[in-house]
Amino acid sequence: MKKENVIKLLKNRQVSYKELANITGYHEKSLIRLNREIKNNTISVIHGNKGKKPHNYIDSETKEKLIDNYKKNNYKSIKSYYNKLKGKYSYSFLCKLLPKSNNEKTFLLKRKAIKHNIIQFDNVRYKILNANIKHYSIVYLEPNLSYIIYNNQKYQIEQIKKLKSKKGLSKYN
Repeated sequence: MKKENVIKLLKNRQVSYKELANITGYHEKSLIRLNREIKNNTISVIHGNKGKKPHNYIDSETKEKLIDNYKKNNYKSIKSYYNKLKGKYSYSFLCKLLPKSNNEKTFLLKRKAIKHNIIQFDNVRYKILNANIKHYSIVYLEPNLSYIIYNNQKYQIEQIKKLKSKKGLSKYN
């Protein structure tokens, strides 16, 4: 039940708080508090945060400055730009805001992928050749999809083709 309707019922109250709680779905203590606010004329129907800006609001002008600065200085990655800003903005905010450069696709390798030296990107699986990469490592996938960069070293990858098993399920070879 809406707060306005509860206030009307409290003003014209002819039943106990317990019965009113059953009717409205509010707790008895909440009804007592609302009744006290009605008597003191401190009641408000609007929520206290309505119309206020969020505490972490960043205006569009600041966002444009961040994007321009990132593009002008040709940072190697978003991570290096984040380190330069010294944590003033969160890394996830920068990743959502800043466009990825054309030559960089970053993703997180998963435990299962590492176990079998396999990574998956855009629903295509690739086998990493001659690599020993740790769990949950960030690697850079080059646009031609022929190698990844991990710890400033290049590792070749090759696409794995799907095979049909006897049961009709797809397997990777």
